[in-house]
Amino acid sequence: MSQNQAAFLPHNSEVGEIYKLNICFIVATCAIIGLRLFVRAYLVKHITVDDYLMVAAGIFSTAFSTMAIVGTYMA
Repeated sequence: MSQNQAAFLPHNSEVGEIYKLNICFIVATCAIIGLRLFVRAYLVKHITVDDYLMVAAGIFSTAFSTMAIVGTYMA
């Protein structure tokens, strides 16, 4: 990268905060879904459609957070 191109880049990058926030979202999503499935499977012994939909939503949420992390490296 030339010196002229570096002059146009923002100097206050928030990449680290975006990375940390998305990692926290992924960990929280996995923990909450895992605990709910554990309770529903072993304590309640009844898994329903809403549990499967929650897993699907968790997968999409994790994919979105992963794309945000990858996007920060691309910028």
